[in-house]
Amino acid sequence: KMATRVLDAALPAPTVTSMPDDLLHYSEPRTLTVRENARLQSFPDWFVFKGKYTTGGHRRVLRDSVDKLLRRAPAPAAPDPGAPSPSGQRRLQVMVVEDDESLLRLYRAKIAAWSLALDLLTFDNAFTALLSIGRSQPDLLITDLHMPGMDGFAMLDVLSKAPESARTAIVVVSGLDDDEIQARGGLPLGIEVLSKPIPFDRLHAIASRVARNKLLTPHPG
Repeated sequence: KMATRVLDAALPAPTVTSMPDDLLHYSEPRTLTVRENARLQSFPDWFVFKGKYTTGGHRRVLRDSVDKLLRRAPAPAAPDPGAPSPSGQRRLQVMVVEDDESLLRLYRAKIAAWSLALDLLTFDNAFTALLSIGRSQPDLLITDLHMPGMDGFAMLDVLSKAPESARTAIVVVSGLDDDEIQARGGLPLGIEVLSKPIPFDRLHAIASRVARNKLLTPHPG
């Protein structure tokens, strides 16, 4: 549970990963409505949630609701950065999911130095990452496992049931060891697991391999 805080109308709203009453309306002395919380999670107003209320009066969203939204998610309005350029080259699409902001900054700095033409998306929670994947499939997904709210295990389970995700190479970078991962149900087949601290040399090699497999052109440098 987070400390209760008031939203700032001038700043991006946080993703709701805690109790609904942890966030207060930016201009009114009240908590957010279910619909307002849904908007923070990128759900459009037409979306109907199916799920039971908990004993505390909160609605528990079924995974089917998330899957349904992913299937109906519209394409982004902005140009697709992964589309072929006039020269015919296509940039590698990389996504990183990590709830530790300091590690996300480290990912951004290290990956920016890679000798590959790529576009990087980073997310601090699995739920928002899953919505983004539903709109645009990355070539390479790098994710943590132990995260608040929807964790990496749940996200990867959803992706394993989505045929279009078969085109995405997935790498887990986690502080959990093999026994701890198996104790929590294990991971879908075909996912490479690396241990923290983050092995950037190994990740660079994997990204280069994915780029070669997809006939992507290395960045001149």
